[in-house]
Amino acid sequence: MNTSRRAHLAGLLGVAVCLTASSASARHASSSGLDTRPNVIVEASVGNVDIEVHTSSANRVEIVGTSLPAGFTAKVSGSTRRVEVEVEGIGVPGSGKLELSVPKDARLELDTRNGDVTVHDLRGEADISVVQGDIAVDGAPQHVEASTTSGDIRVVGVRVDAELSTVSGDVQVSGMHGRLEVGTVSGDITVSGSVLERSELAVVSGTIDVHADLRAGSHDFAAHSGDISVRVGAKQGARFRVETFSGTIEDALLDPPVATRGRHLREIGDGSARVDVATFSGSVRLGRAK
Repeated sequence: MNTSRRAHLAGLLGVAVCLTASSASARHASSSGLDTRPNVIVEASVGNVDIEVHTSSANRVEIVGTSLPAGFTAKVSGSTRRVEVEVEGIGVPGSGKLELSVPKDARLELDTRNGDVTVHDLRGEADISVVQGDIAVDGAPQHVEASTTSGDIRVVGVRVDAELSTVSGDVQVSGMHGRLEVGTVSGDITVSGSVLERSELAVVSGTIDVHADLRAGSHDFAAHSGDISVRVGAKQGARFRVETFSGTIEDALLDPPVATRGRHLREIGDGSARVDVATFSGSVRLGRAK
């Protein structure tokens, strides 16, 4: 995670970046689209505008639809390696929508103030920053880094790693295989159908629900005020260390389940995954995935 994002996540719990094409690359401008490389970097900083991105097998970045206030237009410019999408006009548009088509392996750097960002069927990377709005990314992206102050985040199918943060909103992750870091102040965190190589999930006020295979490594799940549920696969090997100040601990890894309070230790299989679970005001449940 870059320094600014680490500072943002630390703030939760306790931007456009100005880019230019290489001087050796010829720059072009178009009102609709440009031909590019498959892994082109696509930058869009568009004010108070929703961004919807679709991917295709074509090596081309194209504006396929706009809904902007009078006096504003959208254009693309750049080179085969880097493309910038801009909304031009006097001031900043108060609302609107921009629809883009990009190569599947593109690297996206998207920024909007008050607007939703949706990315469909991506295989590349996405770095998304929103002040107020929801973020959704699906497909099989390699890397997703997403932050919003007020809004939900939904990510599907990440193959390498994801770093997600929101102040007020829920975070949903599914079908992931890789490293995961999530933080929210007020909202729930849900992870389902995933394989986590390493993970760190933290919430101040909200619940954490993890349904995943936890691979050898460190996994930390922490809530200040909220319940935590961890369900693992039948062949899972893990060492659990669970603590709660005010709440119960239910260990359903055993049959029949065991209920206790305070601190609880459990080792299953080869104990290869190190799992720390802690909540100040809430209950914890350990179990097997159905």
